[in-house]
Amino acid sequence: PGFGQSEFKKKLSERKEKFDQKMEEYHIEFEGPLTYTSIESALADSTKVKVLALSYQGFTEFPKEILKLPNIEYLWLDGNFIEFLPDSITELKKLKYLDLSYNEGIYIRQIINKLSGLRNLETVGLVGCKIIKIPPEIAKLTTLRSLALEENDIYELPKEIGNLVGLHDLYLSQNKLATLPPEIGKLRNL
Repeated sequence: PGFGQSEFKKKLSERKEKFDQKMEEYHIEFEGPLTYTSIESALADSTKVKVLALSYQGFTEFPKEILKLPNIEYLWLDGNFIEFLPDSITELKKLKYLDLSYNEGIYIRQIINKLSGLRNLETVGLVGCKIIKIPPEIAKLTTLRSLALEENDIYELPKEIGNLVGLHDLYLSQNKLATLPPEIGKLRNL
């Protein structure tokens, strides 16, 4: 990120506080027998890990150690500073849920192109990422059932959003959308 170490720590602290408030508000707890909250503990049980919550950890890039977790299904990386996903993310063949919310510098087109290789991916969180426009490549995410895009600056959705016929949930509040494309009418499960 383009700021100094003290600014980085302040920003991380603010994000962590916001995260804790949201978790309290929604009564969400990450604790459980198969939930890991550090890479180190997850790697110690690498084949058992199904849920990994690395929210607000200050990561500036995707932690490649995650690729050593072959059975991971749910991954929280929200509130970090991740901009890109590695090509190798497609190795996470069992991944169903990925939350990249509040990673404000993400390159949405690159993210979507990488995620299109995950054939079991059903839910993606991209809340508060300062996204302005959703690229047509969104149509590649054919397995999605839930897509969270709230709290961005999206002013337009591409007509290709209508190709996500498996979508049951599409969250768009707190954006700059004046209209929706007519193709959204194809999404009969919303």
